Parts: sequence; C-alpha cells; structure tokens
Amino acid sequence: MSKEDLLWALSPMFTINALTGIPIKRYTSSCSKIIAACNFFGFTILFCFSSSVALCTAIAVSFYDINMDLAKLLIFLWSAIILISVSVSGYTHLLRNKQVTDMFLDLSQLEEHSMRIFAVKRIRTLVKIQSAVLIVNTVNLIALAFVSENAREDYSFFSLYIPLLLFWTTVHLEQEWQFYNVLFLLLGCVRSANGKIRVLLEMETSNPQKEYFTRHLPRLKSLLLDSHNIYRSADRIYGVPNVVVGLENLLSLSILLYSIFDPRIFEYKDNWDAASMYSTLFWILSCFFIEAFVISANYQFMKEVERTEKLVIDAMLKVEDYPVRRELRLFALQLLHTPFRSSACGFFPLELTLFTSMTATVVTYLVILVQFKGSE
Repeated sequence: MSKEDLLWALSPMFTINALTGIPIKRYTSSCSKIIAACNFFGFTILFCFSSSVALCTAIAVSFYDINMDLAKLLIFLWSAIILISVSVSGYTHLLRNKQVTDMFLDLSQLEEHSMRIFAVKRIRTLVKIQSAVLIVNTVNLIALAFVSENAREDYSFFSLYIPLLLFWTTVHLEQEWQFYNVLFLLLGCVRSANGKIRVLLEMETSNPQKEYFTRHLPRLKSLLLDSHNIYRSADRIYGVPNVVVGLENLLSLSILLYSIFDPRIFEYKDNWDAASMYSTLFWILSCFFIEAFVISANYQFMKEVERTEKLVIDAMLKVEDYPVRRELRLFALQLLHTPFRSSACGFFPLELTLFTSMTATVVTYLVILVQFKGSE
C-alpha cells in the first residue's frame, strides 16, 4: 500500500474534519492562508462566546431561583463544565492543526519506508464506521436540543448551551477518534516489525544470511524509532482531549447514577422526560465507549512493544555471532531509552487501571451527592 492509499483510507475522517472547520492539510496558496486566518478568527470568537455562555450559565444558577433544588443545580453546573471543557479541547485542536497534519504525514511515510504495514481496506472500513458513529452522535445531540425545549423556556442561557455543545462535542469526539486511529496504525506497524524480527531470528546467522540479518535489523530499529516519535507527538497533541474526555465521563456517569436516586434530573416542569433521558444516556455512553476504545488500543499497543523487547532480548541471549549481537544490543538500548508510555497531560495514564480509578471516583461523587440530597 502506498502513501496515497493510506491517505485515501483515512479520507472519511479528513472530510468530517473539513466540515467542522479544521481540515487536515497544509496551507500553501495565499487564498488558502486567508481562509485559514478567517477560520482561526471565527473559532476564536466562537470559543470566547462559548466560554462566556458557560460562565453565565454557572452564575445564573444563583439568580433565577434562590430555592433551586439540587437536581437543577447539578444540571446547570454539569452543562457549564462540559461546555467549557469541550470548547477548550476543540480550540486546542485548532491551534495544533499543523502538528496533526505533520503527524499523519509521518504515519504515511512509514508505509513508504516499510512495505505492507497497513491493510487499506480494513482501515477504510474502520474509519467509515467511526464516521457513522460520529454522525449518529451528532444527530442525537440535535434531537436533544429539540426535546429540551421546555428547559429553554425557563432559562435563556440553557438555550445557547445545546447548540454550542453540539458543535464543540463533535470536534472533541473527532480528536478522540483521530487518536484511536493513530494508535491503531502504530499497533499495525509494531506487529509488522515483530513479525519481521521473528523471521530474521529463524534464519541462520552464517553467511550470507548474517549479512541479510545485519542489513535489515537497522531498518527495523529505524521503524520503531519513527513509531516512537509519532507516538510521543500524538501523546502531546491529544493530551488535553484525553483529560477532557476523562473529566466528562466522571461527571456524566456520576450524575447518571445519581438520577437513580433523584429522577428530577430528567424532569422539566414537573414532568419526566423519557426522550431527554434516552438521548442523554446515549451521549454519555458514547463518550465512555470512545474512551474505552482508546485505552484498549493503547494497552494493546504497549503490550506489542513489550513483545518486541522480549524478542530482542531473547535473541541477544541466544545469538553467538558478535556483529549480530552488537546490533541486537543497540536495538535493546534503543527500546530501553524510548519507552512507549502515554498519559493525559500527566494527570492519569491511559491504561486499563484507569477504569478502577474512575469507578472509585464515581462512587465517591455519588455518595456525596446522595448525602446532599438527604440534607435538602
């Protein structure tokens, strides 16, 4: 598969990025640079407006009704926090758009340096499924805007919240799917490298196979080093979105579980709104499953890198030829000094243990909310 094939496989994702105003491409002509400048100016105004709406929504709680119950208080604070967090995530994505473009171009360069790493049809199908899920989630948010009409009659700030949240959440979820695609592609790269290492180790180390071994092993070292650089770049680019999706899931799951004890969370004008509940539930679970996919992909990727380390160390202990052992030793040192570890801006690691921490935190929040409800 060529570089163009990989970019074609990812084209549905690039199309959605372009529709939301953050295309993944280089701006070369003067006309495109003017469009990019206008786009940046528009996003800046929208970000400032979203931040002010989120702030006003939080402040308005103390002005509309002094005796506002805990359920309404949670809804407004929840909406304000989610809006400001996803808008920060989306605006950060705009600021780092050039880094995103360079990262995907570097990924496509891996294919040119090493043949048949990626399966184009599989990637194309995966990206189409992601695009469909993102479109369904966007349609669900539009539906949520309609079923929340009663709430907008009472609180004007809330009427601004849903449309803004619709846009920024779409941009934010784009980033999470992008990060998942980067991990998926790097996972395929490392698996391909491991397969080639196994083939090389099965060969005899005597001439001429020894020369073949020592000629191809540096190429694999270069491939793993390039993969590490792309991985670290992705960790920096998507650090803020990963923090935001973690915060969003903590708050959303806590309030969702609290609704079991206080059904007023999904009541508007003393009426229980089933449509709003199901729409909100779909939105919460979609964000949670996206984070689960990202963490699972990152976990599989780290496990595959550990297999690479084990293969190299085992080979270094078995091979007796000095030139080959020297190359393997250098490979082992490279893997030692280029660890594949990812975290959300250093706040928490993207590992399966995160679900345990999230469960403990959600339970803690739930206990606090139930205690506040009991004191009403």
